[in-house]
Amino acid sequence: MFDSKEKFNIKEKNSPEKISDDFSVLPMQGEAKNPFLSYLNYFQNPGSIAAIAFILILALGIFSYFIFIKKDIGADSVEAPSGQNGDINNSAGILPDILSNGGNGAADKINIPKDLKAEDLLFGHFYKEPTEDCGCSESLSLGLPINVKTDVANYYDVSRKINLDSAVQQLSQEGFAALDNPFSGKNNKNSASDQQADDFYGMYNLLGEKEIPLLITGDFLIYYYQNVLKQVYKDIERDVFYNDLWRINKSFYEIANSRYRESRDSAGIVNDPVLEGQRMEAAYFAVAMELLKPDPSQISAEADDNKFSAIEAEEFEFNSPAYLKDDIEREIRLIMEAKKKDKSSIFLYARDYQEFKIPQNYEDSAKLRNFYLAAKWMNSVFPLHYADSECQDCLLDKDDWAINMIAACLITKDFFDNQDLKNQWAKIYKVISFFSGLRSGLTYLHYQDVLVDSFGGDYDLTGIFALDNPAGEENLAKLREKIAKYEFSEIEGGINRVESSNMPSVGMRMLQQSYWPDDYIFSRLINPSTGLYLSDVKNFESGVNLTNCKTERPAERCGGFGLDVINLIYPIGDDNDYFRENTNYQNYAGQSAYLKNQLKYFNVGSWHSNSFWATLSIAKSFLEPGSNSRHPYESDNWQNKNIDSSLAAWVNLRLPADELISGWQKEGGNLGLVKADSDYNYVEPDIKLAGELAANARMLLDALLALEVIKEPDPTCNKLNALINKLEEIKSIIAKELSGEQLGNAELEVINNFAKQFVVAKSGAKNIELPSAGSKKAVVDSIEGVKLLALVYNYGNKKVFAVGPIFNYQER
Repeated sequence: MFDSKEKFNIKEKNSPEKISDDFSVLPMQGEAKNPFLSYLNYFQNPGSIAAIAFILILALGIFSYFIFIKKDIGADSVEAPSGQNGDINNSAGILPDILSNGGNGAADKINIPKDLKAEDLLFGHFYKEPTEDCGCSESLSLGLPINVKTDVANYYDVSRKINLDSAVQQLSQEGFAALDNPFSGKNNKNSASDQQADDFYGMYNLLGEKEIPLLITGDFLIYYYQNVLKQVYKDIERDVFYNDLWRINKSFYEIANSRYRESRDSAGIVNDPVLEGQRMEAAYFAVAMELLKPDPSQISAEADDNKFSAIEAEEFEFNSPAYLKDDIEREIRLIMEAKKKDKSSIFLYARDYQEFKIPQNYEDSAKLRNFYLAAKWMNSVFPLHYADSECQDCLLDKDDWAINMIAACLITKDFFDNQDLKNQWAKIYKVISFFSGLRSGLTYLHYQDVLVDSFGGDYDLTGIFALDNPAGEENLAKLREKIAKYEFSEIEGGINRVESSNMPSVGMRMLQQSYWPDDYIFSRLINPSTGLYLSDVKNFESGVNLTNCKTERPAERCGGFGLDVINLIYPIGDDNDYFRENTNYQNYAGQSAYLKNQLKYFNVGSWHSNSFWATLSIAKSFLEPGSNSRHPYESDNWQNKNIDSSLAAWVNLRLPADELISGWQKEGGNLGLVKADSDYNYVEPDIKLAGELAANARMLLDALLALEVIKEPDPTCNKLNALINKLEEIKSIIAKELSGEQLGNAELEVINNFAKQFVVAKSGAKNIELPSAGSKKAVVDSIEGVKLLALVYNYGNKKVFAVGPIFNYQER
């Protein structure tokens, strides 16, 4: 998470040297564009001649005063207006006009002060709770229970294409049922591929071909929303942040390299920790440049979106200096191999290079691949502690630690001496924090505060740490002591400083490590915090308990499960046997209550600070009692379906996007053109879910525009606008359904086209492993494949079915 103390300009206007001839800073009233036009009639009035003469004489006197009396006053003595006086932090960070003067209209939708500084901007500033206007009708009642075989007009037509035998009772009693996927490729390996479907879009196309009425499910809306957001983030990383990261590292490298060369030429070869710190800083940024620059195999002479062009290869060219060449080549080799733990030639401590293994969803694009490696490099720690009796496992001895500390302080100083670079970095940091989650920890901001507090705002690092400064070692110790006092919220990823085992990982990072709060949640809900199992361990033989230790400590809780997370936003009842069995430990209830209590202090900004909390906020909105009371399906089974939807959304948040192509391009443009029995198409009538998804998408669009990460009408902006428009369109259809109106041809066409617009060209991973302690085998949460939801609803004076795909959430 980016620290709230950060200050950065989104757009700087009216620099001090231009204030004198930029009249746009002056307040103006009325419609006149030229401030002098309003005086024209005055000068045409003959009665004003005396007044004019007086003014001219007065002006001549003032002019003479400045020419003859004040001629020795220089331009530097002129006091600039507030916010323009050279103190860049006084005017830094004012958001662009999107917040006050139009832009995309954000000011009409959100209540944000015009003078809000960018460092105080939260994504939640742009969130507006959705309205749910609809004239809800009593005609939605299905008169349950019914006889589905006789009361549903298209029962036999659908049942000839999908086996409904196992669902007849629930459909009759509750009006809906979840069905196993009869078209799964795993279950129908002998079927033709065009009769198999294991994803949302594939299923909708197959249902349409079989002329089964399409149901746009809430799960599909969640999947669609999350997949677009993942694509948007990848676009930003590739098209915006790669270039920004190159500029930032290049600029800092040039500063550090110049400083080191000058110091070395002046001092010669000496054993000086300041000189070594300068060298380490230059090497740090040089490695980032080497990771970002195109490899020859990544350059294409032909147009290829996944490769660098020849022009880009020239633009992103970099050659390491001779004095760093050997160290950097060794470091790059270890990073690219990503196989073993070894000593870093740059940081002088041993590290595990397996962390540089590139995820599959970053492999295909050269820019994304290089961006990932450089960002991972910037996760590297400049340790705050050295090896001694209090920290025997710390990474460095005292001498090498001093070099790391000085390098960290140099980076800090360079940030605060270069506001523009600081601004660029802040933009990257804030957006990465939202999309992929970042641990709260020490950054250059904290180091800067301590440096200023200890040595004043004009501190000189060379003097503070100079070899001939008797207080140099004491200064380092003072910094270390003060920096170590910073504390960070554990639920936001703050490292527990009490544990000596955590001390080696404490220190400054330019970019914090990826982190989602469920890591902390699970850590609070396993042994020893939860105590012993309260029932007979023989119950474990049933296989229902997934959380117990499988080997030497079976009565303890070694792992979490998905409902640990959902239980924090919606209480899972004891009537849920699966939940009761996996939480039946001495202190589980107390630990869970402790976590819930922390969430009581959340506000809108907290719930929308990153994708994790925003996802849980969306789930919370449709899990709350009564949130779906406007339709006839409210029941325990319906709520269990919603809990599974929430779990699936939480799992899908951690997974890469599915790669999609247009449905009309597949198989010569014929896919999706087969006419469906669209008169009965329907949308699952959960207006709260559709509204929340649209509101969150709008929040994200407005925030990214405000930060100037995207601009209208670039493709990424268009993707978000298309997402918002589609969700609003679906929300309008649901409102019409809830009012008891029959859908017209326009709405039915929207449903048909929305369901069939894409085909999954390449499916992303569908499984995650949950954290486990000790030797317990990890719990796996999966959304592989899809299930079906069959829904009964009123169509005029009869009842009909519509069918659509839902997440196939499984835990094992």
